[in-house]
Amino acid sequence: MKRILFVEGNEDLRELYHSYFQQYYHVDSFASGEEALSNFSPEKYDLLVTDYTLGSQKMGGLELIQGVKERNDTGKILIISSVFPRILEEPYEHLYKPLSFREIQKTIERLLA
Repeated sequence: MKRILFVEGNEDLRELYHSYFQQYYHVDSFASGEEALSNFSPEKYDLLVTDYTLGSQKMGGLELIQGVKERNDTGKILIISSVFPRILEEPYEHLYKPLSFREIQKTIERLLA
């Protein structure tokens, strides 16, 4: 079973993601970039799904992505956000909120194929 790391600052949305996607994948979810990065290892996850802003967290999505890329340069990353990531050195898959679970599922399936 593929393993996904979800990072979402909004508790209700994080719980919805977790409960929906655990039907298809092993899912770990965290509220903050710091918590996610401290639990991340390349061997543990097949995909990182993160919000870009992460609310008022100290470590936003961009810093989390940079930290993950330092540990796993070939890792797959999906950004789900209501804002467009400004300057990213590499192209990442990006979905705009609001969206359906099915839209997210299709993108995850494609990334993990």
